[in-house]
Amino acid sequence: MKKQINSWSLKKLISSVENKVSYIQIFGFILIISGVLAIIIAGLFKNDASVIAISFFITMLGVAFAFPTLLEGNEGLSTMRIVVFMVTNVICLLLIKIGWDKESLACIGLDQWWMGVIAFVFGAKATQSYFDNKFVIPKTEAAKIEIPQNDSITTEIANNALLLHKSELLRKYKDIIIEPLEIGNTATNQIGIIVNLRKPPPADFPKSVSAELGNGKQVPLETILNEKGIAHSSIEFRLQNPDHFGSTGSLGCILHSLQTDNERYILTCSHVALGGSSQDLGGLLKENNSEILIQILEGGNEIETGKLIYAKLDAKNDTAIIRLDNENSNQWDNEFSDGNKLSEAVSINNLTYNDEVIFYSSLKNQPVNGRIHKLCSSLNISLRYDDMKVKTFTDLIVVGNNYGGFWSSISEKGDSGSILFNRNFNPFGMIIGGDSQFTYAVPILPILNNTKMKIFQS
Repeated sequence: MKKQINSWSLKKLISSVENKVSYIQIFGFILIISGVLAIIIAGLFKNDASVIAISFFITMLGVAFAFPTLLEGNEGLSTMRIVVFMVTNVICLLLIKIGWDKESLACIGLDQWWMGVIAFVFGAKATQSYFDNKFVIPKTEAAKIEIPQNDSITTEIANNALLLHKSELLRKYKDIIIEPLEIGNTATNQIGIIVNLRKPPPADFPKSVSAELGNGKQVPLETILNEKGIAHSSIEFRLQNPDHFGSTGSLGCILHSLQTDNERYILTCSHVALGGSSQDLGGLLKENNSEILIQILEGGNEIETGKLIYAKLDAKNDTAIIRLDNENSNQWDNEFSDGNKLSEAVSINNLTYNDEVIFYSSLKNQPVNGRIHKLCSSLNISLRYDDMKVKTFTDLIVVGNNYGGFWSSISEKGDSGSILFNRNFNPFGMIIGGDSQFTYAVPILPILNNTKMKIFQS
C-alpha cells in the first residue's frame, strides 16, 4: 500500500491473503456486476442515457476496487493514476449521456473545449508514465543493495511485501510462474520470495521487490527463482537399461529385505531403471514385467546384471528396486573406497535448515558436499524426463551450495539415484533431479517402509 498507510488492519482489508480476494475487492466485483446488469436492463427496456451513463460509472468504480493494482505506481497508490482514471471516466460518462441516442459523432458536437480536456487526459497519462519510469530503481541495481543489519526483514514484513507485489507478478509473468508464491530463505540467509518458474525468466524479471520496514523505510526483498528442473538420468558404480544405451544413472545403495536376509537389492530411481522414461509402473512388478534387466557398470563396462522388481513414479516417488540374483550378490556392500560405510537410514525430522549433506558422485568418482535449503517442501517441483514429459513432485528435500551469495545445484545430469547422507553416513534422501539452483531428492525412509526394505549393513 501507499507509504503513508501504516495500519496493518487497513492493509489486511485492502490486500488479499494467499489466493483469496480482500473485502474491498469483493465490493468492487459487486459494483461491476450491478453496473453491467443495470446497463443491460436500461438498454433493453428504458433506453435512458442517464441511467446507462451512471451504470457505466458504477462499473468502472467497481473495476478500481476489484483490481487495485491499476491505480498503483512504483511505490503504492499513485495520485496521478487516480486523477487520470477518474477524469477519463467522467468524460466517458458525459459522452454516453450526450451521445447515446445520436447517430454519429458529428451529432455530438465536440468543440475545442472538449478536445482540450481530452488532450489534457492523454497528456497527463503520458506524464505519469514518464515519471513512473524515470524514478523506478533499476532491477540490476536493486539486487546489489545490501540491507544493513539494523534493517533486517522479518517474516511479517516479507509477507506484507508479497501481498503487495503478488498480483502484479502473476499478472505480468503468468505464463512462467508456478503458483503458489511463498516466503523462504535466500542464499545469504535473508528472507525472500520463492518463485518457481516453468521456463527461464525474461531479462526484465525483477531480482527484488520493495518491502516497507516498520520505520517506513523501503528496502529490497530478494526474489529466489527456481527454474523447472531436468531429471538427472545417468556410490561408485553406475546403472543402465540395455534397451536405452547411453542413458545411465547412479547406483544408490544396497538394500536387504526385512523378510529374507540372504538376498541383496539395489535402490535407484525409476527413470534411471527405465532409461530416462517418466512411465509409472505402479510399484511391485507383475510376472510379465519381471524380466527387465539392468546393467551394473564400472568404467562403462558391465560387471553384473539385476532384475527390476519394483518401479514407482508419482508425486512423491521416483523409486526403483533391482534384485541381484547371481552367486556373487552377497559380495555387494555399502562400503566406499575409503573404507567408510553407509549407516542406518534416518528421518528428515532429525535434520534442519543448512545442515551439511553429502553424496557420492559416480560421475566424478568423489564425494560432493552441500547444504539443506528446505525439508519436505510444499512447493510443486516439475522435472522433465528424456521422453520430454513433465512430472510434478511435492514434499521434496531441496539442497544446494551457496557460492558468493547464490544457491547452486550440487548435482548434474547423471546423478539421479545417488543417496544423500549426513556426516555420520546416515542416508536420508535419494536424488531424483535438479536445476541450476537446487538439487531435489525424495526422503528415503518412506521408501524403505513401503517396500519392507532396510539399508544393508555388514
